[in-house]
Parts: sequence; structure tokens; C-alpha cells
Amino acid sequence: MTATATVPIRSDALLANATRETGLDDFGDFDISGPLAALCDALDREARLNARGEMFARERLATVLATRLRVVEDRKRIPAIADQSIERPIIIPSMPRTGTTLLFNLLAQDPDNRVPLCWETLFSSPPPEAARYDDDPRIDHAEAMLDRWGLSRPDVYAIHPLGARLADECVFLCEQWLVNTPYGAFWNVPSYVQATAGIDRIAVFGEHRKLLQHLQVRKPGKRWLLKAPSHLSQLDALTAVYPDAVFVQTHRDLRRVLPSYASLFSALRRTFSDDPANWNADAMLRETIPALRHRLARAAAFRATAPQTFIDILYVEMASDPLAAVRGIYRQLDLEFAPAVEARMVAWLAENRKGKHGTPDYSLAAAGITDADVEAAFGDYMTGYGIPREGRS
Repeated sequence: MTATATVPIRSDALLANATRETGLDDFGDFDISGPLAALCDALDREARLNARGEMFARERLATVLATRLRVVEDRKRIPAIADQSIERPIIIPSMPRTGTTLLFNLLAQDPDNRVPLCWETLFSSPPPEAARYDDDPRIDHAEAMLDRWGLSRPDVYAIHPLGARLADECVFLCEQWLVNTPYGAFWNVPSYVQATAGIDRIAVFGEHRKLLQHLQVRKPGKRWLLKAPSHLSQLDALTAVYPDAVFVQTHRDLRRVLPSYASLFSALRRTFSDDPANWNADAMLRETIPALRHRLARAAAFRATAPQTFIDILYVEMASDPLAAVRGIYRQLDLEFAPAVEARMVAWLAENRKGKHGTPDYSLAAAGITDADVEAAFGDYMTGYGIPREGRS
């Protein structure tokens, strides 16, 4: 699909279609009209969508809005949703490409750790049932959508696996209120990102908490396990909503993080736009440096005075012995690391060995960035956490 999209994606039409499809008109207390209008305007002016990109944007947003309407209605129909308690969630608020996917999936092997799966974030209504959780018909529907959207392509999967039954980041939960979304990765939409930057994050995570209540009402766990790179700069808002949250922060040599991050964005955007300017990895790499510096600075400022529990994990140590890293987390959180849980993690590691889906080739040099540039930007951070340098980039 290479033709360029020419028909504007209009927010009023999307809202009207969602209302017509569902027979519902209450999108909840959080006002999504502004973020949706900003996104549609950015898709029209900036994203330069190809035919697949236009199809993806229309279908994805239609799914999000219809799901939002149904979730709000579910909360009215099922009073038990509002009574759900969210206690001591484990949150991974780390920079991308620092081993968070490995850690997230390992911890998800513990049945006590409730994770949001892709299919239930796409199709949250009605609340998932424990008895049908592994064979819910929405799973196949979600898998077909991911294939149709091009998100199961090998070059994308090799960098960041996406699948209906795989654990999802919080950015996908946040699509239902159109803030903290993955849209900046899917599309080049800088004006949308800027327009939503000032929205109250405490209100955003209040909606986030409501959705966790919704997902757990019929499929509970002892605690939620969550992650998203954007959480790193929003720890204050997160803890305002989840005051007993514990955080596991992973750390890695930025010379490895930066090109990997840019390569993921490039692979995703290339799926939906034929304009090389929209998915130029070198340009993204240069833009990533100030963005990640900002996230790290926000996190450091919060951590300097926060009473919350933080556990720091070095990527090189976790990559060398993942189970040792997990045992350390359980020990510090005073959680039981049962033999059955360890066996599930061992089996997952055997099935998901590193490089199984390919090993992308990353480089700083192509973007004209040197090791000295990275040290100047992030040297204090890496030295402060004792992050080993992983060889030349």
C-alpha cells in the first residue's frame, strides 16, 4: 500500500460514528474531544499517511472510541467495578530498550502479577472473564487486526514484539482517553504531542485507575504489573493516584538505548507513511537525546525526595542472569518466589531466547553522534547508577 491518503480524518465524524455504532453517547468525565481534534489535525497536516496508514488510523480510532463508550457504560451497569481496590502495583517506569520487555514478560509469568494483555486493551468491554481469559473470541479478533495493520511484520516484531496475547504497555490503555498514547511512535504528529503535553496527568492516571478496576473486576490478580517509558517523567502524577506503588527502574548504556529507540520508531512509522522524512531514523536519533534527558531529569528530581520504593536493575546484569534479577526484586519486595513461578519463568526464557525473532543492527555513527556526545548528555546519569559501557557503538 503506497498511495497517499487524501481524505481528512475528522474528529466529529469519528465521534458520531462511534455513537451510532454503539448506541451510546457518554464518553465519560474526561474530555477527549480536544486531544482527538488535535490528533486528527496532526494526522491531516503532518503524518503524510499512506493507504495502510489511513486505514490503520481510522480503524484504530474507531475501535478506541467505541471501546471507550462501552467501558463507560459498563461502569454504570456493574457497580462492583468502582469498588475494586488497586493495591501496591509494581510499575516499570524505565527508558525504552533497557530490558523492560524482558523483565515485564518474566514477571508476568507469575499468576499473582496481573498484566494488561493487548487483546483486552483493544477490546476492554465487557470486562474479561477469568473462565474465558485464554480463549476469549476477542483474542483472534485482535490478532487479525494487528496483522492487518502491519504490526506483526518481522522488522517490527524483532525490535518490540506485539501480539494479542502479549503484555501491553500502559500507553495502549491510555488510548481510551487519547493522552499518553503510542501515537507519537505510530505517526509523525508533533503538534498533537505538544497539544496534549499540558493536560493534567493526575486526571489521566485517574482514568487509568478506573480502567484497571474494570479489567480486574472479573479477572483479578494480587497486584498489577505495569510499564511504560513515559511513566519516567510522570512519577509524581502516578504516585498521586497509586501512593503505594513500587517502582523497578532498569538502566542501560545510552549508546545502546538511543539507536534502538529510534530504530523502533522508524520501523513503526515506515509502516504507515511512504515519506522518508517521517521515519528518518537518524533525525529521530538526534531528537531523542533531549527527550530522554528531560525524562531522566524529571525522574531524578522526584526520586530525590520521594518515599516510594525504587529498585534499580542494570541491564547487563539482568541480561546475564535474568532469574537472579527477578529473585532480587522479589526479595526486596518481600514477595514469595515460588518454585512453580520460577519454573514458568525458566520455560519462558527457553521459548523466548534473545535473537529468536532477529537482532536489529543499531548504529549511532550513521546519525553523526559520537560516544563523546552521549557521554556529554548522559555521562552523569550513567556514572551515578554505575551503568557499564557495553563496548563501542
